[in-house]
Amino acid sequence: MKKNFFLISFLLTLFTGLSARQTDPIEGIWLGTLRVQTSELRLAIIISWSEGGYYEGILNSIDQGGVEVPLDKVSLYEDTLEVAAFTLGMTIKGAIDPENGTWVTVFKQGPATFPLTLTKVDKLPGMNRPQEQVPPYPYKTEEVSYKNRDADVTLAGTLTIPEGNGPFPAVILLTGSGPQNRDEELYGHKPFMVLADCMTRHGIAVLRSDDRGV
Repeated sequence: MKKNFFLISFLLTLFTGLSARQTDPIEGIWLGTLRVQTSELRLAIIISWSEGGYYEGILNSIDQGGVEVPLDKVSLYEDTLEVAAFTLGMTIKGAIDPENGTWVTVFKQGPATFPLTLTKVDKLPGMNRPQEQVPPYPYKTEEVSYKNRDADVTLAGTLTIPEGNGPFPAVILLTGSGPQNRDEELYGHKPFMVLADCMTRHGIAVLRSDDRGV
């Protein structure tokens, strides 16, 4: 009977701990707008519980292309949450109100300090990219692949073809240094997608491909 009692006590403790983790008011996405004079910059702090048994987090600068910086410190003391990115010389510290889902902080970077209020949200906001066209397109789009026999690799890409009988002038878009995908995507921008769309609308067929290994 005593063994059963200890087993039940252990299971109750385990399930209570799991329930606490699932309802942790700290974990999740915290979103706020940093205002510096006439500029506004949306920042997101994403906090999670690691397998090692501690909090970890990421700073996401949404309006700078979604640049992500790992946080070196995520510390909770009573209702005060503090995070820091040492490489940026930045700290964010303030009180959390779990009922309202708000985190009222002071943002500090170097000698400068600014008020910053963050609110817990379900997901990050999407970027507004009006230059990126969406289907249906006024031209044909094909997913293609071709082989580099000398290097024994197969590359994949997108071929866009103007409407009509042709023949059409054609352009191949080549990325610069470093591994990049067919859209030459960098910091949330897709310049090759925009170029291909513009040229194909003007009667030019365009092939853009992923780099090796991308």
